[in-house]
Amino acid sequence: MLELIPWRAVKKWRCVHCGYCCKEYDVPLSFEEEERLKVYGDVFTRGKLGVYLKKDETCVFRKNGKCAIYEIRPKACEKYPFFFREKGEKDAEFEFQGRKIFVYVDKNCKGIGKGEDVRREIEKILRKILLIV
Repeated sequence: MLELIPWRAVKKWRCVHCGYCCKEYDVPLSFEEEERLKVYGDVFTRGKLGVYLKKDETCVFRKNGKCAIYEIRPKACEKYPFFFREKGEKDAEFEFQGRKIFVYVDKNCKGIGKGEDVRREIEKILRKILLIV
């Protein structure tokens, strides 16, 4: 179950490739992502709100404990365990290039407490998903 906490409650984070997000969450795809990934064949499921990656017990791209498309994974995967909102509480406020964004973290992510300073990791993700160099 999704349990979000403000990013300030987390000091460090790194993806440890545990697969929790691959098992627990559906991955929504943009039209561009669907076009890019259709070369892999029947890997989609259609829902009421759009197109998602297929899952059995886990994502169809999780193979041998790793993501087979990690370098080209969808934006939803790139953002996890971070959730970006336009509104939120003070502890979730994050200033990025003059914008206020409210950032929450899935408390269940196994990478919390490991790796790099969480602020730097959030900035890297924001640069990539917002296509800012």
